[in-house]
Amino acid sequence: MNSKTLLITGGSSGIGKAIAELALEKRINVIILDKKQPDISSDQMIYFPCDISNINELKAIIENIKQKQINVDYLVNNAAVQFISSLESLDFDEWDYVFDVNLKAAVFLTKYISKDMKAGSQILNISSVHGSVPRDNKYAYDASKAALNMFSKEAALNLAKQGIKVNVLSLGATKTPLNDNFNDNALYLDAVKKIPIGEVADSNDIAKFALYLLLEVDYATGAMFVLDGGRSLL
Repeated sequence: MNSKTLLITGGSSGIGKAIAELALEKRINVIILDKKQPDISSDQMIYFPCDISNINELKAIIENIKQKQINVDYLVNNAAVQFISSLESLDFDEWDYVFDVNLKAAVFLTKYISKDMKAGSQILNISSVHGSVPRDNKYAYDASKAALNMFSKEAALNLAKQGIKVNVLSLGATKTPLNDNFNDNALYLDAVKKIPIGEVADSNDIAKFALYLLLEVDYATGAMFVLDGGRSLL
């Protein structure tokens, strides 16, 4: 691998896949961590099958990356899961799993990948407007995103002295496998009603903005960039 390298979690589908594919188009090498084999054909991509909720698996992958002498220039913590549950039926095994995937994996990768990052490298954490905008029955997901937002700010403070920038991309409703309930037309239309510009985001739109932040924005760190069609205004 000779050029810049981007490591992304959850890069086999949805927003993660769109970011990975656009990075490859820009001749950036891509490392994907995901349970699912990515449907991407490129000699610039390395795929590590990984359950990112498992710290031991992450440790082994980081060691493998070091052995291959790969320098990660861009880390995108993208993978996320959610469960729909009322407060009364909240399952704490599900709660722990959501926090392991959405938060702990991002914290772990930030801690260990940043040790070998060069000045000018960037970390982008994919969050949600629901880290600050409450809603019904998405307790674990929304709480994990709120925690990710604060972690990102504190990591930005700490890593600034190494010349590493940490930012957050906060998203609204997006057409992804995570939101497969949008296949229900009534739920989709209900989501659209809550978005001032009147449409749900496409993964490719998110990818374009993410790569713009990573490649073109040099002065921001600890910042939250909101891409939600105005959802958080309501």
